[in-house]
Amino acid sequence: MASVPGGDYAPAVAEAATRAGFTQLFTSEPTDRLDRAFGLELRGRFTIYQWTLASTVEGLACGRWLPRTRQTLAWNTRKVSKRLAGRRYLQIRKLLLRHDSKVRWGDSP
Repeated sequence: MASVPGGDYAPAVAEAATRAGFTQLFTSEPTDRLDRAFGLELRGRFTIYQWTLASTVEGLACGRWLPRTRQTLAWNTRKVSKRLAGRRYLQIRKLLLRHDSKVRWGDSP
């Protein structure tokens, strides 16, 4: 199984994943619906951040409509923003979040 970086699914990504031997591909679409394309199972995922409330995590896990709807609205807003802003999206994101786009794992400084 594989995960799409940034969640930016495209048919070309699915085709490449299939050629590489993957059978499942995770996107960032906040859904529990299972789709199929190019011989792959396409699965969405819900995002849990360090600051996500335990009650929100519980709601997502239990299938409650409010936390799932909030994630869907947030994700779709980001998708539209990415399309409208194009290459400038990451620059704007960096400015708004006041940090760079490099991901730090675990205890990395």
